[in-house]
Amino acid sequence: MEKLRQKIVNSSIPEPMSGCWLWEKGLDNYRLYGWTWYNNKNIRAHRAAFLAFNGDIPSGLMVLHKCDNPKCVNPQHLFLGTNNDNMKDMAFKGRSCRGEINKCGRHGKAKLTESDVVNIRKDTRSSAEIAKQYGIDQDHATAVRAGRSWKHVK
Repeated sequence: MEKLRQKIVNSSIPEPMSGCWLWEKGLDNYRLYGWTWYNNKNIRAHRAAFLAFNGDIPSGLMVLHKCDNPKCVNPQHLFLGTNNDNMKDMAFKGRSCRGEINKCGRHGKAKLTESDVVNIRKDTRSSAEIAKQYGIDQDHATAVRAGRSWKHVK
């Protein structure tokens, strides 16, 4: 493990403001997550950092970032959780895609606009009629009307 620890330290640079250790070696195709070679396979750098400094990663668990920086390999910024924990963390921190444009600034695939949602909630027609007009399925129309979908629109 000492060799892996040294690899993590030597392949990252501390960022003094955040405390992150930013991975500087191989990155994925989106240039978000670091990759490294460990135990005869390519793994994400933050997983390698967790292994090197904090120990094993039990089956079924993910390595999550407290700092929300995918390039960070600071073991103090990493914690274990399930996929469900990761989704809850993402939603709690406001990183989930919602509405017309997601948090990354890329256009989402939303069929509705916030204005459509406001109009749907005022509409007295059936969900089936609304769904047909907006090109969505009836269950989605019902969820929008009930406030279970597009919750951020008041």
